[in-house]
Amino acid sequence: MEFNQACAVELLQMIRDARTAWWEREGRYPSLLELCAREGPVPGRPRALIPSGFQLAQKGAALRAGYLFFEVPEGTSAPTGCRAMPKFAGYSGRQQFQLDYANGKISPWQVPD
Repeated sequence: MEFNQACAVELLQMIRDARTAWWEREGRYPSLLELCAREGPVPGRPRALIPSGFQLAQKGAALRAGYLFFEVPEGTSAPTGCRAMPKFAGYSGRQQFQLDYANGKISPWQVPD
């Protein structure tokens, strides 16, 4: 469980760093969906900002290391962060983590039972 939690934090750090790299190149921040795209703006030229296997599935969530990753808030408003939530609380992890897009900080909190 601790390993999964550490992986979740590392993936949020990777998302933060990928967003920064995108900003430096494109002049805007990408959505999580854009970061997960396997192909870049130039056809046939892959994008390697997020590791393979980190693919958004239904409802805009990705599953990796026992954690679901999704942008918050959900819906049509601009996302303010990315949350990592254990798929099976108590088994795949005990804590949720959130990356705040405004300041780049990752904060943990306990999942309610």
